[in-house]
Amino acid sequence: MSLVRRVALPIVLLAVALALIACPVAASRQAPAFAESAAVDEVPTAEIAFNNLNLSSGGLYRSLSVRFDRSAAIGRYGATADEKIDLALARIAALAAANGFQTSAQTDGVEIVTERYDSLTDYYIASGATGYDPPSSDSGAKVEKKGFFNIYTTSTQTVFADISDTSLIGVVRGYVLDAGVTPDDLRYVYNYGTKYAKTTIDSNATEIYYDRSLGIYVHEVRMNPDGTDFVFEIRQTVPNAALWYGLVLGIFLLAAALALAVYLGRKRHQRI
Repeated sequence: MSLVRRVALPIVLLAVALALIACPVAASRQAPAFAESAAVDEVPTAEIAFNNLNLSSGGLYRSLSVRFDRSAAIGRYGATADEKIDLALARIAALAAANGFQTSAQTDGVEIVTERYDSLTDYYIASGATGYDPPSSDSGAKVEKKGFFNIYTTSTQTVFADISDTSLIGVVRGYVLDAGVTPDDLRYVYNYGTKYAKTTIDSNATEIYYDRSLGIYVHEVRMNPDGTDFVFEIRQTVPNAALWYGLVLGIFLLAAALALAVYLGRKRHQRI
C-alpha cells in the first residue's frame, strides 16, 4: 500500500495548502462593505487619543494620550498659547501621578498608561474572573454564516461617547480647554490594535494600518467633537471548522480511492 500513500498524500497536502491560501481571500470577498466610517475635518489644535491595544505578545496595553499642535495654537490663539500648553501638560502629568498612573513625555504631548498586562490571563484575573465563571451566552456579536466562514460583527461606542467631567478623560479635556483650545479645535482618536490582518478583522475605522514597532494592525477612529457618538464596528471572519474539516476529509477519501484504483489497476496489469 506504499503506492496509495505516495499518490494520496501529495494530493491531500496540496488540497490543504490551497484551502489555507484561499481562506482569507474568500473571507474578504464574503464580507459586505461597512455602511460608514468616521470622518474628520481639518488638522486640530489638540488631540486626545485612547489606545486599546492587543499586543502581538499576547498582552494588553491601554493608555490616554494628549498632543498639541503648537504652531497651529500660536497661529490661532497668539504667543501666550505656548505657555498655556506647557502648563496643561504639567497639570495632566501631575493628575496621572496623583492617581498612580505612569506617564511618558512625547513631542508636545504626554501619554498616561492606564492599564498594562503581560497576558490576557493577567487581565482577566485583575478584572475578577476566577476561571470558573460560566461563559457568557450573549457577547453582543451578530453572527452571519457564509458557507465556509462565520462573520462576527460587534458594534460599540468608544470611550468618548459620553464623557463625564469628573472622569480621567473629562478632567484631561478640561485642562486642554483651559489652555485656550476651543472645543471645535479638539479632535478625539480611538485606536484599537490587533495582531490579525484586515482579512481576519476588519472595521469601519477611519484608517487601518500596520504598526511595525508593535507588530500589530491599528484601527484608528478619528472623530470631530460633534461625532463622538460614532458607532465603532468590528467584523471578524472565522473559518467554519466543521465544513473545512469535512472538505479535507472528503478530499482525503477521494485521493485514497483514486490511489487505490491506480494500485489495483497496476496489480491487474501485472497479472496479465
